[in-house]
Amino acid sequence: MRVDADVLVVGGGPAGGSAAYFLGQAGYRVLVLEKERLPRYKVCAGGVPGSALKEFPFSFDPVVEQWVQRMTFIHGRAQTTHRLPEDSLAMVMRDRFDQYLLEQSRAEIVDSSQVLELTQDLDGVRVRVAGRSSPIRALYAIGADGPNSRVARSIGLRRSRRMGAAMEAEVDPDPAVIQSFQGRVVVELGKVDFGYVWIFPKATHLSVGIGSMTKGAHSLPRHFISSMDKMGIDLRSAKLKGHPLPIYLKPEPVHKGRVLLTGDAAGLIDPLTGEGIRHAIESGRMAAEAIRHNSIEDYTRRIQCNIGRDMGWAARLAWVLYTWPGPCFHWLVRHRHVFRDMIRIANSRLSYKQAFSRVPLYALLAFERAKLER
Repeated sequence: MRVDADVLVVGGGPAGGSAAYFLGQAGYRVLVLEKERLPRYKVCAGGVPGSALKEFPFSFDPVVEQWVQRMTFIHGRAQTTHRLPEDSLAMVMRDRFDQYLLEQSRAEIVDSSQVLELTQDLDGVRVRVAGRSSPIRALYAIGADGPNSRVARSIGLRRSRRMGAAMEAEVDPDPAVIQSFQGRVVVELGKVDFGYVWIFPKATHLSVGIGSMTKGAHSLPRHFISSMDKMGIDLRSAKLKGHPLPIYLKPEPVHKGRVLLTGDAAGLIDPLTGEGIRHAIESGRMAAEAIRHNSIEDYTRRIQCNIGRDMGWAARLAWVLYTWPGPCFHWLVRHRHVFRDMIRIANSRLSYKQAFSRVPLYALLAFERAKLER
């Protein structure tokens, strides 16, 4: 079969951009289809662990809004602030970040291209695109087209996906309010079931949001507005934007034939934090490696071994934290040992399974600290 590209990547986010970059470096002809006109705004808090950026041999300094220095956790009237290790959490705007990553690849980028259908046979894949009379043909395809992936539906995968929900706004409050959050992320627990409220600082504004790892998004606006009011941020004139969170639920196939799913399309959102960029980049690289090494049949197993199994432990920790946010705040979140390990997890230096095994130690340390505070 004559092909238009060796690999067709559907979606220009971190997963698609990562796959395109690593395949391009290996000499593959890559075509990226993005349904929106680039660069495009993407609803996302925009926190990227520093370790994820180190997957690439180039600097992301041109698109890093700032590096987080402190993180404040709030529950009711109580709050605690921890310092972060240097270069452990970057703040980005997804329009600039995604575009920059795509520009580093050697791929051909075609935006404003909505995929309608994907089919495959033993020789390759064919993709039908809106406004194009003939299908695009490639040897392989990578689905990086988000939580409602058209690619996944076309090949009959991800039918049992579970969606959380998030709501976000970009706000530009008084300069004094913006200044008070510079270099500092704020997370409020206990405001919404199985989720949290956040404030992420950017160079000239704040990204604020609320998310729940379970259903029930109808209550998010009310909780969101009241929480921001307490922090001096008026959302009544802000444009609120919602998006689904494809939370990791259980092991399931993320490839079929010549097609591989990555990132949100593969349902790799962390069930504890709701973060997805780290696993988007990792799965994009793994998809590229599977194609390069002719080991596609092993792709689902590798995703499960490298990401999925640990997400199961993350779900256990999420159940503990979100079922008892008050006790967890006072006995775990407040303590620097726990926070240090959570940052190590975000930067792929510690697994959730290892952290779960340390819960008795965390409890002991918290008990000792409580005795000293009396």
